[in-house]
Amino acid sequence: MKSVNLQVDPETGELIPQNVMISDIKAPAITIDVREVTTYHKEPAKLVEIIASQAAFATFDVSTKAGREACKSHAANIIRCISPAINESKRMAADAKKIVNQDIAFRRDFEAGIRDLAAYHRKPLTEWEEEQARIKEAEELALFKIEEAKQYLVDWQDAIDFNELFELRREKQIEDNKKAEIEKKRLFDEEVTRKAQELVTTPKNIVNIQDTVSTQETRPKLTLQDVIVIISSACKVDYDTAKKMLIDVLLNEELK
Repeated sequence: MKSVNLQVDPETGELIPQNVMISDIKAPAITIDVREVTTYHKEPAKLVEIIASQAAFATFDVSTKAGREACKSHAANIIRCISPAINESKRMAADAKKIVNQDIAFRRDFEAGIRDLAAYHRKPLTEWEEEQARIKEAEELALFKIEEAKQYLVDWQDAIDFNELFELRREKQIEDNKKAEIEKKRLFDEEVTRKAQELVTTPKNIVNIQDTVSTQETRPKLTLQDVIVIISSACKVDYDTAKKMLIDVLLNEELK
C-alpha cells in the first residue's frame, strides 16, 4: 500500500483531499479509541475528523475486482467505528443516569434530613405556638358558648314575656266576659224587676192579670200565690224567684 500524504487547510483546519491511487487490495486499517468518545462527547465532529485522518482520502481503481473489494472494505472499516462509539456513549449515558438518580436521592435525603434537624431545634417554639393556638381556640369556643347562652336567655325571656302577654290577654278576655255576663244579668234583673213592678203596681195590669186568670163575670180577687204564678210566667223565672221579686217590689213600695 502506498503512503498517503495529508494536507491541512491553514485557514479552516480541514483536511484537503488528495487524489491518491491505492492499488493494493488491502485498505488502510481504521480504529477508534473509546477514550476519545469521552473526550469529544460534546464535539462529535472532532471525533469524525480523527476517524477521517485515519481513513485518509484515497481513490480506488474500481475497474479491477481487487480495487472494488478494497474500496468496499475501506468503507466497511469506517462504518465499524460507529458501534464502539455508540456503545461508549450509551455507557456514559447510563453512568450519567446513575449520577442523576444519585443526585435526586441526595437532594431528597439531604433536604429531608435538614428539615428534620431544623424541626427538632424549632420544636420548643412549635409546641408553644400549638399551645397558643389551642388556648385561642378554647377562648373563642368559650366566647361562642357565652354568646349562645346569652341568646338563649334572650329567647327564653321573650318566650316568657310572650306567654305572660298571652295570659294577660286571656285573663282580660275572661274578665271582660264576666263583666259582660254580670252586665247582662243586671240588665235582665232590672227588666224583670221593672216588669214585676208594672204587674203589681199598675191597676190596669192587675185587671189584665185578673182577665188572664178568670173568664167569669164575677172575677174573684187575686191571691198572693196567683200573683207569684203570674210573675213567674210573665218573667219566665221559677216560683221562688218570682216570690222574691214580688217581696222586693212590695218592700220598695212601703219604703216610698
